[in-house]
Amino acid sequence: MIRRSGRRLREKSAAPRNSYELAVRNQFFTPRYVVEFLTDNTLGRIWYEMTRGETKLKEQCRYLVRRPNEIFLKPGEAAPEQPEQDNLSQEELLKQPVYIPHRPFKDRAPS
Repeated sequence: MIRRSGRRLREKSAAPRNSYELAVRNQFFTPRYVVEFLTDNTLGRIWYEMTRGETKLKEQCRYLVRRPNEIFLKPGEAAPEQPEQDNLSQEELLKQPVYIPHRPFKDRAPS
């Protein structure tokens, strides 16, 4: 259906008249869940890290990837060195601590 209507639209006019015609002609649709996943794990992740996980986004962002053992580092604190463990199962990897570097707030005025 979309292909046929896109062909008809191209035959009527060389340039699309609106965003719907442009989308139909290019078949340029991004599923909502893809947009939500990308937004949750870029902007949502930045805010989550700036608030050290103390945010309502944990419940609101359905696709925010969080690990079970996240440890937020303080300003200037470095993650401890961990021995290489190449032969761990997925389950064992999930149990490993994940150190999240300090991310200062960007929207607050200096006090």
